[in-house]
Amino acid sequence: MIRKVLTVCLLVALCLTQMLPAFAETREGVILLEGMEETISETLYVSPQGFSFWYADEVLEASQGEEAGEYSATLVKTILSDDNMVLIVIGEEQAQSFADEHGIDLTAGAGLWDLYEEAVGSKVLFCVLIADGGHYLIAAGEYAQEAAEGNAKYFRRVLDSVVFAPDDPVQEAAAE
Repeated sequence: MIRKVLTVCLLVALCLTQMLPAFAETREGVILLEGMEETISETLYVSPQGFSFWYADEVLEASQGEEAGEYSATLVKTILSDDNMVLIVIGEEQAQSFADEHGIDLTAGAGLWDLYEEAVGSKVLFCVLIADGGHYLIAAGEYAQEAAEGNAKYFRRVLDSVVFAPDDPVQEAAAE
């Protein structure tokens, strides 16, 4: 009898683990690729660094990268190629340094600024600064030049959807 109960419990647990990805928050979106609108499925990714974004789950994967010193990176990469980008939360001093170097006024409020986009061989390298309410994020990546009408647009859609979590007054009080 106990063996049957344990077997049933194990089967239920296995079924539940298979269903967990289905509980992820998803939505349908539209992206313009090569002049045509395409409907895409997007999944919400919530980073432990305090920001979230939507990504086209049939084309991209999002995951938490390893910590490197004081930084922790979120990785977004394509499923069918080696195109990728890294998103890292940075401090105000670093953001201001990027802003000064590129003539950006961070006091103007929230925004997304292209710091560079440069073709190097068959790849395009890019770097973007995102700021909102005292939160800053730098995104850097690469995609194949022939993917400018594909993967590049998917990456831009991710960057356009970045939202920072509201500040938690309880955590801020504990930090002081």
